[in-house]
Formats: sequence, structure tokens, C-alpha cells
Amino acid sequence: MRGAGPRQVTAASILLLLVLLWGPASVVADAGPTCSPDDALSNAAATLLLAGRSPDSRALVDAVRDAGSDAVLVHALFLPHDDAVVTHTWLTDLRSKADADLVCGEAQGSAGRLLIASARAGTLSPLTAASSVVRGTLASGFDHAELVISAADGTLTRLGIEPSMLKDGVPLAEDLPRPAKVQLLARGASGPRPIAQRMLPSAGPVDQAAHVDRRELASAATKEEGAHGEDEPDAGPRVLAQLGQLRKERQKPELRDNRLLAELARVHAHDVCQTGILAHEISPGQDPESRAREAGIKARLIGETIARAGDARAAFAELGESPSHLLTLLEPRFTDAGVGVARDASGRTCVVVLLAGWPRYVGR
Repeated sequence: MRGAGPRQVTAASILLLLVLLWGPASVVADAGPTCSPDDALSNAAATLLLAGRSPDSRALVDAVRDAGSDAVLVHALFLPHDDAVVTHTWLTDLRSKADADLVCGEAQGSAGRLLIASARAGTLSPLTAASSVVRGTLASGFDHAELVISAADGTLTRLGIEPSMLKDGVPLAEDLPRPAKVQLLARGASGPRPIAQRMLPSAGPVDQAAHVDRRELASAATKEEGAHGEDEPDAGPRVLAQLGQLRKERQKPELRDNRLLAELARVHAHDVCQTGILAHEISPGQDPESRAREAGIKARLIGETIARAGDARAAFAELGESPSHLLTLLEPRFTDAGVGVARDASGRTCVVVLLAGWPRYVGR
């Protein structure tokens, strides 16, 4: 995912959201070599079980971050009773859809066990208030690494890096407003996606109350939307309106509602929900640019963001929380957008936002 010039077409990174499944049981030890133990994910699982309630997507994200994990691709399975077969089946299914090896954490409470798994495509070392460089690693098979930094003042910065730079340390700007989100992206077999994320703390006092308020407001909005249900035929226009409002607030050019892009986005959202694979390239070589070209569409550049959550509003909220996806949604060179929405068998909503710069139909 490198910067796109006027004639270069790029695919924006993918957001792989949470899958919270409830069913019969097992433990990490039963998984064998399928999943390597991860202490931070185990701590997150313990925190969630101690809370004494069923964790939603927001609670799971917060627990993983608070436990010190840099994972961005997270799945959870609640296990009321031991059942090694169910656990092995669940992990095998995750691994078949993942683009990297799995790491797992688990905890046991009075209600049962909670297993958390993540596809580990790379890492970012923990950051402190005194940190002046970012270090990390890439898993085998991943390249085209980038850092996307979302500063406290809303500024978004993209840095293309080499693996050697990541190992030695990428210097941070001395005047970078903190706290800041630092996200590592890389391209794997299923296309580019975020693979790790850390918070860069402020050197001074942090407005924790404001942070908690924003978190609670986002969680409340998600629960309210889920309680009323998602009217799928209207979900696409609503997401497009949310995108328009976001760009207006950030003083970015207005986007045109493009029916050709919307149809492509709907097809891909359906494929994402049908296969359970949240990726730009569900089939090798079928990235957003290729899919647009096969549909007879030419554009100066193309970008795509993908999310899955309880409903469309929650999915779009998660996109806004991801520095790389926010960078794509706010790209000023995009002129048109189309939104696709679909539901999977468990009732979750898959949202695809497809953006393009001056697209035109040239025929198939």
C-alpha cells in the first residue's frame, strides 16, 4: 500500500473486525500446533470473564488494547463446557481463512472459558511517552509495509518503510501531537491490511475522561442501532451519508454517489459475508482494481475499505477508528463512492466502501 500517483491505482487496507461466537468448548492446549499461546490475549480474556457479562465488539477491542496487545485481527469464542472437537473445528476454520499463523489466549471463569485468537502477520513493539522511534517485525509472506499515524490533532501521516527500517527503528517526528495511534500495514496473500497497532502516549497529562466518553458514546450508538435492527435496503445510503458528513467535517471534497461503484461494492460485500473472508482479494488477483476493470470501469485511482460488525453503523464507526481506513476515506483525490451492504448467516453486517477518482464506464 504505497501512495498513489495520478495514474496509479491503489487498494486501501482492509479492516478485519471481530467475530464474537458463542458455543461449546475447549482450551488453547487442545488446539495443538494450530495456535501459539499469547499472554496478552490471555490477559484480555481474563478481564472480559471477570466483567461478568457477554463482551460486545467494543469491549473485546478495548480489553485487547488494555492488555497490551498490538493485534488488530481478533476473534473470540466463549466456551461454557469443554469440547476439544468444537475448538479444533473453530480454529481450523479460522486458520483456513487467515493470511498468517494464529496466536491464542484463553481464560477460565465460573461461566466457562473464553478463547481469543488472532492472525499474527507482524508486530509493533510497545511505545511509551519517551519513545522516539517505532520498531516492529513482519511475518514471512508480507511486504510493502507502511506506518499510518493518527496524531492527537487529527493529522494523518503515511510512511512507506522497508523491513530493515522497521527492525532498526523508524524515527517519529519531534513535533508529533500525542497521544497518537500508530498502525502497521502490509500486503499479504489476501491483499493489504493493518497487521498491528499501538498507542503512543502523551508526555503530559492525558484527558482520560474525554477518551472514556468517546468510547462510551460509540458503544451506546452501536447498541442502539443493533437494538432497532438494520434496514438493509437503506443501510448503504446511510453509510454513504455518514461518509459525506465525515469528509465535510474534515474539509475534504464532496463525493458523488456512483451506482456502478455501489453495485461492485454490493457484490463484494455479498462475497465477504458468504465466504467469511474479510479481504480485498478473496480469490487471488481479484483486487479492487481488477474487479473494476472486469466490470468495464476505468479510474485514476481506486480505494476500498471493508468492515464487518453487528450493523452498518457499527461497521462504519470501526472504519473511522482505524488510521489507515480513515486515511482512505478522507483521500481528497477520490471523486465518487459506492457502498455495498450484506448480511451473513449469523446476522452480522458486511460493509464495503468503494471509492474512485473520476471513474468512467468503458465497457467490458
